[in-house]
Amino acid sequence: PDAGPLPDAGSDAVMVIGSVFDVVTETAVPGVEVCMYEHPEVVCDTTGPDGSFALSTDERGPLALTLVKEDYANILVHLEVTDEGASFTGAGIIQLIHAGGVRAASTGSPDGDPTKGSLASGMLTVDRSSGEITGAAVGGTVSATPDSGIGPVYQAGGAPDPDAEAITDGQFYWLDIDPGEMTLTFSQPDANCERRVGASWPASDSSRLDQTRVLIVPGYISILGTSLCFSAE
Repeated sequence: PDAGPLPDAGSDAVMVIGSVFDVVTETAVPGVEVCMYEHPEVVCDTTGPDGSFALSTDERGPLALTLVKEDYANILVHLEVTDEGASFTGAGIIQLIHAGGVRAASTGSPDGDPTKGSLASGMLTVDRSSGEITGAAVGGTVSATPDSGIGPVYQAGGAPDPDAEAITDGQFYWLDIDPGEMTLTFSQPDANCERRVGASWPASDSSRLDQTRVLIVPGYISILGTSLCFSAE
């Protein structure tokens, strides 16, 4: 895609590159407007046929991208930009009809409060010796401070299950959250869970790798990298 001119040699600009896919069909989504949240000086981009995009920015640290396309839910992607820039293989977006299905399964109604925001993420288990992801962090839990909205709702059996008390399939959701920042804490019995560095924001106490800050914006689903849980040594 055309992301405008590349950074000039010696400038502070770095590239933020990635791709967008449909979480249901798992196919690339062209025509998504990608912008840097609250940074109008950064030129937006539109995903090409392969779903890819590229932005040039002078900013560093915790930032967010907005993904907007007609008939899809608005998405707010959390990431960290370093002097090397930032990149990720895929940011998922969901059609409104499917987002309504998730909400209906979670709350009994497909309609949400437009003055609130939502979030979606997951928890995975990692083999400490090989570093390979082995599956869902079954039995893992997530809590929030401040606690608002409806959640966590854990996915079980391929659908959100309001009665589930812990991770089963790997995914979880939180709906109708008050705008602002919230902190998530991840835990799993006999494991150490950590936020996904680069695809989430550090907690106020940066030494707490089991925590992450999440920005909640009205009308958007906040997305952050899945938490990784390592078996205790």
